[in-house]
Amino acid sequence: MLCCHLTTAALAVLIGASVWAGLLFPPLPPRSTDPDVAALKDAFAAQIAATAGLTISGVGELKRDRDTAGWSLLADHFGSNPNTPYMFTVLPFLGFALPSPIMHVRQRDAVVLLARRPPSAEYFSFTTFAAWTPRRGVVFGSLADSVNHLSLNASASGLFAHIVTSNRRTYSLVERALVASGLPAAAINLVVIPAHLHAEWTQFETVLRLFRFANQTEGSLYLRSHHPLLYLSASHADEAALPPRGYSERRRPGSADERGLASAFEAHGLAALAVVGAAFGRLQRGEAAEATAFAPLMIRGPTAW
Repeated sequence: MLCCHLTTAALAVLIGASVWAGLLFPPLPPRSTDPDVAALKDAFAAQIAATAGLTISGVGELKRDRDTAGWSLLADHFGSNPNTPYMFTVLPFLGFALPSPIMHVRQRDAVVLLARRPPSAEYFSFTTFAAWTPRRGVVFGSLADSVNHLSLNASASGLFAHIVTSNRRTYSLVERALVASGLPAAAINLVVIPAHLHAEWTQFETVLRLFRFANQTEGSLYLRSHHPLLYLSASHADEAALPPRGYSERRRPGSADERGLASAFEAHGLAALAVVGAAFGRLQRGEAAEATAFAPLMIRGPTAW
């Protein structure tokens, strides 16, 4: 009996400490430091509250990987240098644990990011992945083309919404609420989840890659601006799915056919390897370099779904 009491007490202390430390039931993200984004979030939340069929059931944010508890341990393992930061959208894991970029999106639900276009940079892109499924394990297959610095839809002031869903009715309701909140329809970006992925209990992740801000001070402020992320739960019964978008056609009339350039690529790679080896004192100039062959990295896109 004493053992049971001690176990119960220890469990209570553990749960209490986890709540106190923010590991369980973490506090809501801070209000966005961008006043226009914060105002858009308030207006959108009010519209959703007045919309039959949708409720806000989770609140997160767009967060830099190295600023995310737990996930920060992996931040510099993906080539994430100081001038090439990664961010991702995060929600409390399972609704009550530490913020996590990996999330399950139910068939009629949607995830909505409200944000401002990043400050001037050489490149940025939002990519949504099917990150993991119980049957396939780690997949990390992108669902469609990235939304990047050339294709992002935004208002004249740079505000935009990024929506991830598979449901036609839900998207229509979200779009209507956004427009009623003052965001132009032309500033909405949609990523469609292929409907059959819901049956596999797929976990999704949306990543923002940024490369070389023109002004690092502005970039640093953007990385900590707490752009809001809202998980919308649907109570309507409409299961009609949006058509998947996939990838756009890559071929262009002026594109080069690289199939005949394999030997040239190999020669260039070996020459570059020799220069690097000499620079690090591993090879004498002119000495042959031994290349290490790597197996292909099997990242599967929507054609594999």
